[in-house]
Amino acid sequence: MAAHVIRKFAVTDSTNRQAAALLRQGAEGEISNLHQVSWVIADRQTAGRGRLARTWVSEPGNLYATAIVPADPNLSAAAYPLLSGLAVADTVMHFSNAPDIKLKWPNDVFAGDAKVSGILIETVDDAHVAYEPGRYLLIGIGINVASSPKVEGRATTSITQIIRYADALSGAVAVSSVLETLDKNLSFWLGRAASAGLDHIVSAWNDRAYGVGREARFQLSNKTQSGIFLGISDDGAARFRQPDGKHVLAYAGDLVFVADGDRLDEQHSEAEQVDAAGD
Repeated sequence: MAAHVIRKFAVTDSTNRQAAALLRQGAEGEISNLHQVSWVIADRQTAGRGRLARTWVSEPGNLYATAIVPADPNLSAAAYPLLSGLAVADTVMHFSNAPDIKLKWPNDVFAGDAKVSGILIETVDDAHVAYEPGRYLLIGIGINVASSPKVEGRATTSITQIIRYADALSGAVAVSSVLETLDKNLSFWLGRAASAGLDHIVSAWNDRAYGVGREARFQLSNKTQSGIFLGISDDGAARFRQPDGKHVLAYAGDLVFVADGDRLDEQHSEAEQVDAAGD
């Protein structure tokens, strides 16, 4: 079954913003009961957003999409960023020969040590919407397909750069093919989460976790701290062992591996770009 695309834009400000606007305008009737996921996609974004209000760089030939997903009341909210990462990782693996597609907490997908994708999940909670607030989740996904943005101090890559096979006519992977594969994978992991629960999703995520055993810096109680990254906990938090042996959890913020030589304010989600002064 083909991906259920309810809106496609040549250019738009943000697919997440457009998806939210559609729901506020009463577009629920366009969301088919035959599909677990409905999509809003764009060839280019002019005001795409990543985590922490960062700007999302939108180069031509890449995938910019928002999945509209009915929230499962029986599924923990922590499951959605994890299962979305698994779906994206499976999609990148489908088109590439990279054996080391990994998930970097909290929302990035890496091929080796280079970023190929990022995810932004939002809810639409507005007293003026025509549907029950929180009924749907917006899963914004950017995948570098044809190219990757140049980000100073950050390694990025694209599916084309790690290609296993290409469309015989265009000589490149079609964005539409990536969307179809992503749609199937996201539907699979949504179903797996519903049937097997969060524990299964956490285990699958940890099997592909990037940077386990490496020293990292993270934010905890509004302070920058350091520790050895141990993967994620049973509720999706990042786990660390600090120098004194204490184990701590971080539920939000950025994770910076010390060996990468990065600063906390230099983390970028897929195709995210800070302004000249930084975050």
